[in-house]
Amino acid sequence: SNKAYTVEQVHWLRYHREDLQLPWPQVHAYFSRCFPDTERLTESCLSSRYYRNNVVPKLDGNGGSVLDSNGKVVMIPAKVRDRVTTEGKMKPFLFVDKHPEFALVYDWVKQNDK
Repeated sequence: SNKAYTVEQVHWLRYHREDLQLPWPQVHAYFSRCFPDTERLTESCLSSRYYRNNVVPKLDGNGGSVLDSNGKVVMIPAKVRDRVTTEGKMKPFLFVDKHPEFALVYDWVKQNDK
């Protein structure tokens, strides 16, 4: 399907894959149940979208987001394979760390993760 993923769907993928550590077959099955009107035929449809979402805001020395000359947040890569590096360990990979404001509002986020 060429229909774009919604922000919620991208967040859902990160939460179920990273935070809950579910294997791709289970993620795919749950995704189909949670979003029945969205047809994603294979696990690779989901995993390819998941891996394209591996960016985080660049932070300044005070922990604030760095903005470019147009006032947009500067994003930097946060590749899954870089998690074991010193620099990578400083980047948020879990959904609840990366998007805590959204974790509070989605009903599919477990209560103990809010």
